[in-house]
Amino acid sequence: MNIRHLTFRLLQVYVAVVRSGSVSEAARQLHLTQPTVSQQLKRLTVAVGEPLLESREGRQVTTEAGAELYRASREVLGRFADFDDYLAALRGGERGRFSIALVNTAQYVLPRLLGPYSQAFPEVDVTVHIGNRRQMLTRFERQEDDLYVFSHPPSLAHALA
Repeated sequence: MNIRHLTFRLLQVYVAVVRSGSVSEAARQLHLTQPTVSQQLKRLTVAVGEPLLESREGRQVTTEAGAELYRASREVLGRFADFDDYLAALRGGERGRFSIALVNTAQYVLPRLLGPYSQAFPEVDVTVHIGNRRQMLTRFERQEDDLYVFSHPPSLAHALA
């Protein structure tokens, strides 16, 4: 098998053909032409080096190698679907991580705000750093955290109050 010639699209086309049992139906589902799907199947068969499908009573059924490729394709595509879901959650603020640095005087206010947030978004890892003003200014200058809480904002050009 020449794995360099495999693409996600070839695997998607193959899975659609196996599920539907028809090149024409897979083409319709994928919004492709029937010749395009047939060409993709040929490319996949050449890349694998084994027959993958055979026609029985007008339906496309898998060979033994084809059945194993179908299982592998579903696993690979499923993992990337999971990854896509992960990215959507990450971009939506439902998962990920961020770091907050705050001065000692703010340490009593923040937990009341972070508690409900952490319950609503348990997949977000929040790191809190507490220290005196000098320590927090050092962290701020090094940009070690995502958010800084000061009782009096620093008078630095890149600070937003």
